[in-house]
Amino acid sequence: MEFSSIIIKNIKYNIKNYTAYLLGNSLIQCILFMFFTLVFSPEFMKVDETMFVKENFMSVVILMVAFSLMFIIFTTVSFTKYRGREFGVYFTIGLTSKEITKILCYENIIIALISFLVASLGGSVFSKLFHMSIGKILKIDNIIIPLSFKAYGTIFLISTIIFLFTTIYQMFFLKRYSIVNILKSKSKKDLGSTSNILGIIGIIIFIISIIAFKIAVNEQIADTKNLFAASILGIMVSVYLLIGFSMTVVVKVLRRFKRIYNNNILFMNSLSHRFMSYRTVLYVVTLMVSGAMVFISIAYGMYKGTERQMDIKYPYDMSFIVDKSDVENKDIKEIATKNLGGVESYNELEGLNIPDIRVYEGECLWRNFQMLVINEDSYRSLGNNDLNLKKGEVLYSTVEKSGSFSDSGFMLDLSKKSMQNNKLSLDEYKENRMIDEYVYIRKENKRNEIFTLPVNYFFNNNYIRNAALVVNNEDYKMMKEKLGDEAVTYDVMINIKNSEGYKGLENRLETNLGKKVSDTLIIKENMFDSAIKENSFMLFISSFMGMMFLIGSAAVLYFKTISSIEEDRERSKQLIKIGLSKNEINKLSMQELGAVFLVPPVIALTCTGYYLYNILNLINDGEYMWKNSLFVFGVYSVIQIIFYFLTSNKYKKQINRI
Repeated sequence: MEFSSIIIKNIKYNIKNYTAYLLGNSLIQCILFMFFTLVFSPEFMKVDETMFVKENFMSVVILMVAFSLMFIIFTTVSFTKYRGREFGVYFTIGLTSKEITKILCYENIIIALISFLVASLGGSVFSKLFHMSIGKILKIDNIIIPLSFKAYGTIFLISTIIFLFTTIYQMFFLKRYSIVNILKSKSKKDLGSTSNILGIIGIIIFIISIIAFKIAVNEQIADTKNLFAASILGIMVSVYLLIGFSMTVVVKVLRRFKRIYNNNILFMNSLSHRFMSYRTVLYVVTLMVSGAMVFISIAYGMYKGTERQMDIKYPYDMSFIVDKSDVENKDIKEIATKNLGGVESYNELEGLNIPDIRVYEGECLWRNFQMLVINEDSYRSLGNNDLNLKKGEVLYSTVEKSGSFSDSGFMLDLSKKSMQNNKLSLDEYKENRMIDEYVYIRKENKRNEIFTLPVNYFFNNNYIRNAALVVNNEDYKMMKEKLGDEAVTYDVMINIKNSEGYKGLENRLETNLGKKVSDTLIIKENMFDSAIKENSFMLFISSFMGMMFLIGSAAVLYFKTISSIEEDRERSKQLIKIGLSKNEINKLSMQELGAVFLVPPVIALTCTGYYLYNILNLINDGEYMWKNSLFVFGVYSVIQIIFYFLTSNKYKKQINRI
């Protein structure tokens, strides 16, 4: 029989296995192709509507490429081991390793070419729909994204890498192992072992990682970013050590409860062995599910919370900021409301702009920003309740739930002197100022008002409006006299009945009040459109990334389950010999399979949920985002359970073929 005949007959015999392997590789490459058409499109990457998402988009693409290569390598290794008996048969009929390698090279070339062709064809067909979806989300109607030859070239390069890796690994596989080991590789489970010492180390690392995370969240040290990264790395390491060790501990504990242990002795010991032998697979699946939940949950939460965030940041339909010196002998209201249509409310909020100096742990920290200060009367004129602030008391109104200086006091600087350093000790600051050139607000005299802002959120080089201080009327009067009119600004805030009059407003402001004023114009409708486009786009690409992780986790579990069927059949034969019925064997197998399918998601959802819950508690509207994360967790759990039942049915049919 010629080599070509052997190849053709072999492909026909293993068509189902090749199909699963091909579909996995082709699907990954197809998704990458669609994203590469955007990456290599100057029309898309340089258009104004994509500038604000470009950095996040490229980060996701890099992660997708890295994951795809790792996933394809993993499936290649699993697929090669699955074909071990087939390779062994080649040896037994007299073929040399070189001849088998030659056959495999032809097969790999065919697989790589088919993967490339399917991915290119599928990507070319679905790219149009993909581009339409992106254009709809970003509201880009004036560009056409072509199918770049660079995208085809990149996919061809990936297919070539797959071919080279597969061929090299198969050559290594054939040369390293004996014929007996190759024949058994399909049905042989990975040898698993556990160590009490490693298990205890895993527990210690896990506890330390949780403590480090809490310290980072509470910002108890300066280097929170590195501590946070170390915490995540520690959790990842400890989970691997604990997966095999945990079942050993459960078995040892249950041995003390004779009745429970004796009733489940076969299941517990079999599951413990399976967990140890599946440890790498369970760990990989846990990481994939965790990654998917992080991507999808955060993106979905941000998308769902867009409108709520806009209402918090922008309580008024439009606003702009003007210095007092720029509005002398000018009617601001006439300029602003001309041709606006129906005006529901109009407010001119007077305020003082002073350096934003926080007092934290005995140091004065200048943040290079300006802080808006208003008085009680102005605050009450906006429809708020009386505060009854005493002299030296302030209300800190902010859209941020927490921050680096959320537990700080304030130094209201009235000296008109610039700080040479961003950090001074409190005593040193006082030595450089007269007693009447500052007002020190201790943190005990500060009230916090979170998720509210008396003005629209805004920042540029001249003004910043992410927070405001409300002070006693007498304190405000004293500060105004000390600072003079040059520190006084007016935040003009308007609510209107419709948006017909927005056009031309920026030009009117620039003509009558100058470009400095027109640059501060904020229109809530425009800000919402920009935010919803950005969050929709991130949800779209994050969902793709998350789905790749979930598909990868499902494929890994599926391949591992199917490749272990041969040994499970042998075990079933032995169990029948000792008196177990097929129903009892099926029940035992389904319990083990259920644990394998459900334990990684439980670990992933628990760890991811803990981290997300604590992180989301620190940000604006985090509780609402957490509820949306729970919804994502619930949807995934249902899908995973359905996938388990589908796989278990096929597994049961294969096991019963004894």
